Amino acid sequence: MKDYTQVEVLQSLLNITKKSRKRILVDQRSYLISILAFKFKLTEHKIANLTGFNRNTIHYNKCLPVTLYKDPQYMENVYTLSQRYPFDHSEIVARKNNYFKL
Repeated sequence: MKDYTQVEVLQSLLNITKKSRKRILVDQRSYLISILAFKFKLTEHKIANLTGFNRNTIHYNKCLPVTLYKDPQYMENVYTLSQRYPFDHSEIVARKNNYFKL
């Protein structure tokens, strides 16, 4: 498995259009945001400061891969990113009140 850095993931995230709500772009953003949050342990506020996204957007996108990692359309949309930045979202367990634990 190829190792990657926080900077590489952040750069890929910044290359994705911020304002679009197209499913493919939302899925790609959510995949990268979840890696920053769960693998690199960055807070939602830190990710928001680094990217310019609203913190609420970060929270929403952070949660998507945990619920959609088995969805075929989601997996198709993030296929290239998952090859470049592999991360197993099935290890993240949803807890009460939408808190997640790795």
